[in-house]
Amino acid sequence: MKTQADKLKELIKTTSKKLSTRVIAITSGKGGVGKSTISANLGYALHSLGFKVALFDADIGLANLDVLLRVNAKKNIFNVLKGECELKDVAVEIEKGFVLIPGESGEDIIKYANEVNLGNFFTQLDFLEDFDFFIIDTSAGIDKRVQVFLEGADDVLVVTVPEPAAITDAYAMIKVISEKRELIYMILNETASEKEAKNVFQTIFNVAKKNIFNVLKGECELKDVAVEIEKGFVLIPGESGEDIIKYANEVNLGNFFTQLDFLEDFDFFIIDTSAGIDKRVQVFLEGADDVLVVTVPEPAAITDAYAMIKVISEKRELIYMILNETASEKEAKNVFQTIFNVAKKNIKKDFRLQMLGFIQKNKIILNSSIKRQLFTKEYPNSTPSEQIFNIAKKIAKISERKVLDNKNSIAGFFKKIFSGF
Repeated sequence: MKTQADKLKELIKTTSKKLSTRVIAITSGKGGVGKSTISANLGYALHSLGFKVALFDADIGLANLDVLLRVNAKKNIFNVLKGECELKDVAVEIEKGFVLIPGESGEDIIKYANEVNLGNFFTQLDFLEDFDFFIIDTSAGIDKRVQVFLEGADDVLVVTVPEPAAITDAYAMIKVISEKRELIYMILNETASEKEAKNVFQTIFNVAKKNIFNVLKGECELKDVAVEIEKGFVLIPGESGEDIIKYANEVNLGNFFTQLDFLEDFDFFIIDTSAGIDKRVQVFLEGADDVLVVTVPEPAAITDAYAMIKVISEKRELIYMILNETASEKEAKNVFQTIFNVAKKNIKKDFRLQMLGFIQKNKIILNSSIKRQLFTKEYPNSTPSEQIFNIAKKIAKISERKVLDNKNSIAGFFKKIFSGF
C-alpha cells in the first residue's frame, strides 16, 4: 500500500517529466555550510547562461533566499500550504526568466509542511512548464520532508565545507540518500584551495566506496576505511543492508580484529553493536572490557533490556546501564530499580548491575539527530550534554581503576575475541 510520501515522490517525478524541467535538489548534512548561498548563485549563473530558472526555498523554518535575493515578498509558500492562495501568486520574478518561490522562516510553517499540503503545492507547478531548471533549496538533515524532495528530484547536490563535523554529516547524508539513488553530486564550499577540495571529496568518496563491508570481504584493510572526525577521534563506518550479514561470520570478523593494531595508542574503542543477542553481537560483548546496555522507559524496551542482561550475565559479573529518553531522574532510577530487582532474584548471586546515568528526553536531541549533529558538540551546555558528560566521566574513572590493575590493550581485546570463536 502506497503511503502519502510515496505518492508525493511520484508526483514530483511526474511533474518534472511533464514540465520537461530538470529538477535539482540542493541539500546538506548540517546547517551553516553555505547551501542557500550556493543555491541562489547557481540559479543566477544558470540564468545568465541563457536558461530559464525557478528557485524554490524549501528550507522549511529557516528560509532566507528572499533576503539573499533582496526580495520583499508579501506572500510565500506558507500561504500556499495554508490554502490562502495559489503557487503562481507567490512566485517573484527576480529577472526575466528567473523566479523565486519564497519560503517561510519560523516554526509555524512546520505543522503545515506535511505530505498532503506539499502534494497540493506540486500540482500547481504547471505555470513553470517552459522553465529549464527547477532548483530546490532543501532543509539540512534528512527528515521526511527533505527525503521527499531528494527522491523526487532528477539530481541531488550535497554541499559541505572542509570541517570534520560537516564532512561526517555529509557522508551520513550521502549514505542515506544512496539507498534510493545511484548517483549523487557534491559541491565543496569555503575551501582554501582546489587541492583541499579534492582531498575532502576523496576522503568522503573513499568512505562511501569502502567501509567495514569491504574489509570483511577482504577488498581492503581496516586502516583504509577509518575516518578521522577530529584529531584523536576516528570512526570505522559500518554498512546497512542484508548483504553484509553473510560476510559477518567468525572467520571474517577474526581477520577484522587482527587489523586493529593501528588503534593501539587510543584510550577507548567503543563498539556500537546490533540490537539483540545473536552470535556476532555476543563476540563483541564477551571480548569487551565493559558492556553498557541502553534502554528507554517503555514496557517492551524494559523487558528486552532485562532479557539481554540475563543472557550477557552468563559470561559477565558486571553490566552497566544507561536510561535514555526519561522524563526525569526519578523515572530513570525507578526503571533501573525495577530491572535490578528482577535481576537480583533471577540471576546468579555474584552478578552486579550498575546504573551509569540517564539522558532526559529533550528536543535538542531530536533536532540534532535530524540535522545529523552531535548535540554534545553543538549544545555543550545543554541538559542532555551535561548528562552525557557525567556518564563519560564515570567511564573515565572506571577505566583509570582498571588500568591500575591491568594495562588494557587492543592486543588484549584480540585475545578475548578469539577465545570466543
